[in-house]
Amino acid sequence: MAADIGTLQRLPRLTGNDSLARELALTGRFFDATTADRLGLVSRVVAGGKSEVKEEAMRVAREIAALSPVATLGTKHLRACGRCQRRPSLEGTC
Repeated sequence: MAADIGTLQRLPRLTGNDSLARELALTGRFFDATTADRLGLVSRVVAGGKSEVKEEAMRVAREIAALSPVATLGTKHLRACGRCQRRPSLEGTC
């Protein structure tokens, strides 16, 4: 975890567990994909290797690309504002 890009501040919200966030930050413990999935740090675990991960990422990207660009951008914007806990503006910035 890189402490300088906001990871430590967001980790308790991501895990829903301040104690776990502290433990991970203070121990620097490595964990596997299954553990990351169980902790809610990833949306899914893809079986296989690098090529299978790339294939799944492209599948999800195609699924998103097939949707309305306006809705997709709006969703990304609102999600970003939710992360920084600011009210979205009409200009498209938080």
